Amino acid sequence: MCASAPKPSDLPRYNELMWPMLVALHELGGTATNRETDAQVVSTLALTEAEQSLLIPSGKQSVIVNRLHWARSYLRMSGAIENVARAVVTVTPYGRTLTHADMATLDAQVRARHSKRVRPRPNPVAANDPAPAALSQQHDGDDDENEDDSASFAFIEDEALTPLIAEEVLVPDALTVGVIASTDPDVWRGHLLHVLNTMSADAFAHLCQLLLQASGFESVEVTRRFENGDIDGIGTLQNRLLSMRVFVQCRRNQRWFGPSDIHDVRAAMSGRADKGLFITTGTFTSSAQQEATRDGAPVLDLIDGEALCDLLKDCRLGVSTRQVEEVTIDPEWFAQL
Repeated sequence: MCASAPKPSDLPRYNELMWPMLVALHELGGTATNRETDAQVVSTLALTEAEQSLLIPSGKQSVIVNRLHWARSYLRMSGAIENVARAVVTVTPYGRTLTHADMATLDAQVRARHSKRVRPRPNPVAANDPAPAALSQQHDGDDDENEDDSASFAFIEDEALTPLIAEEVLVPDALTVGVIASTDPDVWRGHLLHVLNTMSADAFAHLCQLLLQASGFESVEVTRRFENGDIDGIGTLQNRLLSMRVFVQCRRNQRWFGPSDIHDVRAAMSGRADKGLFITTGTFTSSAQQEATRDGAPVLDLIDGEALCDLLKDCRLGVSTRQVEEVTIDPEWFAQL
């Protein structure tokens, strides 16, 4: 008898992931990147490829990534963890005192603290996304079919029943996106991924070429182009010591990519390049990461959505940073006058 396909309701909810995430950080030495932490949680929970590949209704993000994002946000707002660098978090002294039994209280405290700060806003979710009324039950009920929280960052009517993220976590739809500024990596990456996934196919294909060229590739040639803007290409990456032909596949999709996708890229690059590079706005499963570096097979470098956002920022392609002036007043200096 065949096992039934997994459903979102089979996966842990965001508040049930808070403790596994805290444990994962402890196991990783107390400090780790978001990607390392998520991979550790997924491994500990032994989630199958099918479970990792489940998407929220809008198709913009996988269910487990969505919930891991909320779990991390709640832990950060509670003071249990804090950002120490870009996409790197550490367990705080307070976080080290917490136990599994504290998680329910922690969840309630964060909700109570932030509920007064959140103000309802017009829901910008695209027409094909779930209706706000349906979404409002997502965190206290069992209707996971309607879950679509951090992917669209829509504010919905019943604030008491939704994750209470800071007010600026809002992704407008493709028609209303303006200049977006944020110091929170989760916020600006969420905005940027939304822009990447909603821009025109021609623009996305052009952006992929610009990114490769800005990253040091020469003689970039698009060998195959898909209707949604995905491309296959080949370029030469050269430094002072050597050069190599690199096969590049850029795919715009918020799902999890598994080992079979790695096999497809290897098949496409066979006999055409020395190395492979797989870039996506989505995420790679732990099995895909292992397959990409498997002994005896051509090695593939993997760039997921988070790393892609960082690359665009580093290359200053549509993303810029600014230094904030900090003014310090020295009362002792004045006292000595």
